[in-house]
Amino acid sequence: MLNVRDKFDDKMERHRAPTRPKSIESAVRSASDLLQFAASESASSVNEITQDHLDLLIGRNQRYRMSCARFVRYLNKHEPMFKKLRIPARKPSFSMRGLLGQEKRDELIEFFSRSTDTADVRWSLCALLALIYAQPPARSVRMHLDQVRESVQGRHEIKFMKIWIELDSKTSNLLSRWLSLERRESSAFERDGTSQYLFPGRRAATHATSVSFGLWLKRRTGVGTRALITTSLTGWISSSLNTHRVVIDALGVSRVTTAKYAQALGVQEAKMAEHAMTRRRFRRQ
Repeated sequence: MLNVRDKFDDKMERHRAPTRPKSIESAVRSASDLLQFAASESASSVNEITQDHLDLLIGRNQRYRMSCARFVRYLNKHEPMFKKLRIPARKPSFSMRGLLGQEKRDELIEFFSRSTDTADVRWSLCALLALIYAQPPARSVRMHLDQVRESVQGRHEIKFMKIWIELDSKTSNLLSRWLSLERRESSAFERDGTSQYLFPGRRAATHATSVSFGLWLKRRTGVGTRALITTSLTGWISSSLNTHRVVIDALGVSRVTTAKYAQALGVQEAKMAEHAMTRRRFRRQ
């Protein structure tokens, strides 16, 4: 940092100003905070710092976006990182706009599960994965067939991230209908069943596009994709205090997104209060 010179705000000035001592102090303090936070999350060396560590630190305080930037550039340039770190762009304020009520949610699930046309079955299944399991369509259309299997009970199991989870009856029945016949008929080039994708595209060896799903969903229901995912995440996170790990490991939702929803729904405060009561009761015993 001593060799870096920042430009003056006045563009007419051609020379550079030296880095101020407070900038160096702030950068060193932020680097120390990042190292301590990563260590508390079981990172035993600098090389084990991940994007999750950086995102969570910046999520706690936005000032780290600027003060950590120089340390992040140093790590990317001089340390053998498993994956390059990046400073996330400043995003608009978090909102739960488009959240659907329980009655509307049940109505949409019933509508999607009754689909019979080939094109409707494909997109209805994609919609159920978004509305019930919080899967973005851009991820769903890239799913492979080996991420689906049949359970002992006769239902289908699916693997979104790390854990196999059993699908509900309506989604499982629609998936069975899709795999039995209509998946092959939906693509003119994959009728022999050789495609590796759960949702084959119109061209050989490609998958369906999420843009087509968005247009179909808006035309048939008048609801956007964001509303489906927001409704699903709200239900998962607010249903129990112990579902955070399920949302992260089973559904593949990031820790940052889970924390934002938990904070907006007041789940985080309730969880902390429960732990405090548990500790108090333990002491009394």
